[in-house]
Amino acid sequence: MPPQCMDLSPAISSNNCETKADDEDENEHHADLCLGRPALTSAQYSKKYHELLDPTSPCDQALSACRTQCASTNPLAFLLSLVPALSWLPSYRWKMDGMSDLVAGFTVAIMHIPQGMAYGMLAGVDPVIGIYTAFFPVLLYVFLGNMPHVSMGTFAVISILVSKPVMKLSDGDTEDGEDPSYTPLEVATAVTFCVGMIQTFLGFIRMGSLTVVITDVIVSSFTVGASFHVLTSQVRHVLGMRVPTVSGVGRIVFTYIRIGENVTEVNLVSLTISLVCLVLLVLADKAVAPKMKTICRFPLPTQLVLVVIFTLLSSYLQLSEEYQVRTIQDIGNIPTGLPLPVIPNTELLPQVFADSIPVAIVSFVIGQGLGSMFGTKHGYTVPSNQEMIAQGASNILGSFFSCIPMSGSLSRSLVQEASGCKTQLTSLVSALLLLSVLLFLGPYFQPLPVCVLAAIILASLTGIVRKVADVRKFWSRSTVDGLVWVVTFLSTVFLDVGLGLITGVVCNLVLVLVRANIPTVMVMQKDEEGQVWLDRARYKVDRETDNLVLTIKGPVNFLTVGLVKILMENKINSGLKSNCKKIVEGEKNGTSIGKDNTGYDDDDAAKSEDVTIPDKLDKSKFLILDLSGVTSLDSKGCGLVPWLEYKVKEEGGWLGLVVEGKVKKVLEGSGVMEDLTCEVYPTVFDAEERGKTGLNHKRNLKGVTTKLRKTI
Repeated sequence: MPPQCMDLSPAISSNNCETKADDEDENEHHADLCLGRPALTSAQYSKKYHELLDPTSPCDQALSACRTQCASTNPLAFLLSLVPALSWLPSYRWKMDGMSDLVAGFTVAIMHIPQGMAYGMLAGVDPVIGIYTAFFPVLLYVFLGNMPHVSMGTFAVISILVSKPVMKLSDGDTEDGEDPSYTPLEVATAVTFCVGMIQTFLGFIRMGSLTVVITDVIVSSFTVGASFHVLTSQVRHVLGMRVPTVSGVGRIVFTYIRIGENVTEVNLVSLTISLVCLVLLVLADKAVAPKMKTICRFPLPTQLVLVVIFTLLSSYLQLSEEYQVRTIQDIGNIPTGLPLPVIPNTELLPQVFADSIPVAIVSFVIGQGLGSMFGTKHGYTVPSNQEMIAQGASNILGSFFSCIPMSGSLSRSLVQEASGCKTQLTSLVSALLLLSVLLFLGPYFQPLPVCVLAAIILASLTGIVRKVADVRKFWSRSTVDGLVWVVTFLSTVFLDVGLGLITGVVCNLVLVLVRANIPTVMVMQKDEEGQVWLDRARYKVDRETDNLVLTIKGPVNFLTVGLVKILMENKINSGLKSNCKKIVEGEKNGTSIGKDNTGYDDDDAAKSEDVTIPDKLDKSKFLILDLSGVTSLDSKGCGLVPWLEYKVKEEGGWLGLVVEGKVKKVLEGSGVMEDLTCEVYPTVFDAEERGKTGLNHKRNLKGVTTKLRKTI
């Protein structure tokens, strides 16, 4: 046989086997350094570490945790937890904390008088109802509540929410000119009763944590938007105009239209009194109060002083009779004594239930937020379920005594903390001091001009209105948060208060669901040291590698699989175009391209079709598809793997699949794994190390065959 016709297959096989064995030893040693174990396929990994065939599902784990929690719950301890006063009251330090709570309670009671009357009027009921709200519910909350530094009572946002059903069901005349079927107080107490029932029910079924859907973004935007409704509702009182109340969608716009139509009816005396009060309140808050803090820890009772002064002036100058200035006695009398308990009108409960839901949620979220803020500062926690029960039970009690729903107030709470509050006895002291007002001093406030209360409300809104600038903070934190803030704010202002809250919650949930269901595809590549996998889109990675790792994060299902395919093709093509651009730039710069460590001649590779055509996979590439970040997979999404394997094979590349856990179980159940020819690995490091062996073997075999053909 001629020499050129000799059978060289044994030599090729021997040479190839030696090279393959050397590569396997080298890769196994590298895998030991990276993983602490040899590189394994998915089947070898499961066998070595004894994978459970039927691991516990997340639902089973949740049910097991619930059973354990219920089994460990002591019924007596649960009942005692409903009354926190049983734990702190017996150990109360009367000598150390008694004087602090007494002073703080007296200070906050002074704020309750003007604010209670103002916010009662804002809710559409008699001003004295606001003082009732700071007394009756608080008596029960002292023993059930968990937030000693939060001042419970009236709040502007809650009052404006309550005013909606009050105006809808009690305001206006019937067709025959008769009185409305329900009084404002009947509607308000029905709302209070529904709010209490909703909160108590949610607390007992342990659903207090569901209020997390109302995030800080929604609370901020909704509060600021609702403050514009509060401001608008008081403009007519500041101007001394008798403009019909507007309710429903677009109430702010229609209110200003009606004010513009009746602008000639402005009462100049009421406007002057309002401007004087506003200027004095703002100056006292911004200029005098900061200086007084350095001298005395107690705040200036500016609001109460103005109430007393203008009550006396109104009575002496007879502002109501001589100048037609509207006073509290024009709205209703302030009776002496306490109201008798009355059962809320049961006919109204179904009609006000829907309007009571946002009141119940918002009032709780505001109070819980304040409690968490002070709790972090003073070292205590506020259990959400118990707190919801406490507020609900307090509102139920208040509904029998002519009260509107109570809520925490930021301004009063800050004063209460700064005044030295230690325990819930502060609220009890405040309530008892208000009792003296209800029993003896109520009728003396009847000559008070309504515009003074309106000015107090507007002055208290200055801090909230300035929070419009919060949109910058949320937008810089996240574009989605900024968008939710803007949508909630605009819908609250231009639609309605209740619709604004619903719109904000729905918008937030939709954006969260959309973001959670949009998968991402990343091209991962190792750093220059070959140690860390980096996202090539976020980090500058110049190290050349034979492995292309596509990592998918998020759900892959019938809705998203089409998008995933488009993203994968785009990533592959953009990555190859980038590599081709580097080669072309290297040739233009005159850089020599020698032989790489695999034995390939780079000049030949540069001339090959796979380098010059960027939209095809390099035949020497080993593509790794990493599905370890996939959160959910369905039968339609399973088709992604054979689709990619077909494309890789068609271009002459190799595919490795990284999959584990429930995603692997779905793939096996769909039958896709039976039709795959690619190897399956537990981690990307396993795929890389095991893939190198086969890839180098293929290259060495091709190089040896080429050399032998030249020899022949």
